Amino acid sequence: MLAAAGLLALVAAIIESPQLGWSSWPVLTGYGLAALLLLAFLLYEQRCSHPLLPLDLLRGPRIGLNATTLALMSFSLLGALFVMTLYLQGVLGYTPGQAGLRTLPLPASLAAGAAASQPVVVRSARSRRCSRASPWSPPPSPC
Repeated sequence: MLAAAGLLALVAAIIESPQLGWSSWPVLTGYGLAALLLLAFLLYEQRCSHPLLPLDLLRGPRIGLNATTLALMSFSLLGALFVMTLYLQGVLGYTPGQAGLRTLPLPASLAAGAAASQPVVVRSARSRRCSRASPWSPPPSPC
């Protein structure tokens, strides 16, 4: 619940920023509330016996670096998609439906790429070759 409320406050602040101004009191309050709620979520997850996000897993170099790389890639991709829809609606004057149709090729191409990469994943798993998920990940252990 804390994570959902924190993300809701963050998205609401981002959405209202162009109309109210980036330094307006409601927008800054939204960003502050989002930071507090997300920090409370992380603190709660550290003390919980069955956490939603086990933070201990992220301390290991293999999972931690790869998860960080994946998170940064996802944030940049989804952030660009979010800003693109705001641009299409706020600057170009498209309706939400028109903006959605114009951004549809991006998720469609990602889904097609994921489906097309399946044979490569299966073939590399059969050959028992280990690969790195990112250039920052540690070398793989021998298979």
